[in-house]
Amino acid sequence: MRAGLTASSLIHGGVIVLALVSFAAPSPFDTPPTDSINVDVISASDLSQMTKGNEKGKKTETKKVVAEKVDAPKPVNDPNLKVSDKAEVEPATQPPPPPPPPPP
Repeated sequence: MRAGLTASSLIHGGVIVLALVSFAAPSPFDTPPTDSINVDVISASDLSQMTKGNEKGKKTETKKVVAEKVDAPKPVNDPNLKVSDKAEVEPATQPPPPPPPPPP
């Protein structure tokens, strides 16, 4: 029993020491350098000057877009009803039984 306790204590102590040593000296991550992007910062007045356009430029006619003709919407029976995939099944009504023949 003492041998098992001693072996367990030594193994647990070794695991704790190994964990402390490995956490104390981590290796740095090697990340590749990222590419930079050139960006020009402009003011609002510069943007409005760029998008203003040219007064002496030619005017181009734009083609009018023709909208598709859409049918009239189908009427809704009752908007408060629950939506279901299956239609409600109504039981077939039996015709009334024929009247009994008159007594002779």
